[in-house]
Amino acid sequence: MTRTRSASKIVALLAVAVLSQAMGNVLLSRGMKLIAGALSKADLSFVLPAISSEVVINVAFANYFLHEAVSSTRWMGAVLISIGVILVLRSAPRTFEIASRPARMLKEAGQ
Repeated sequence: MTRTRSASKIVALLAVAVLSQAMGNVLLSRGMKLIAGALSKADLSFVLPAISSEVVINVAFANYFLHEAVSSTRWMGAVLISIGVILVLRSAPRTFEIASRPARMLKEAGQ
């Protein structure tokens, strides 16, 4: 009876591991497609700082959910990253203007 219980626990653990791995692969793939799509439509200097906000989220989540001790130096780094992200996001990306220019030119030429 003990072998049956331990075997069923191992099978359940393996099933959870396989499903977690599959879900992780799907989420990673979608995230990479999202980043690639953003990089193809906006300036690299606009997209990368926005992506770097991930560091700030990781520090906050590590402190709040995992109760990790985050030093004041890391908090200051997170604040500086946040300020940089806000400054970059407040500036207008030029790529959208450049990308829409040929469509307007074709539209005007057709009229």
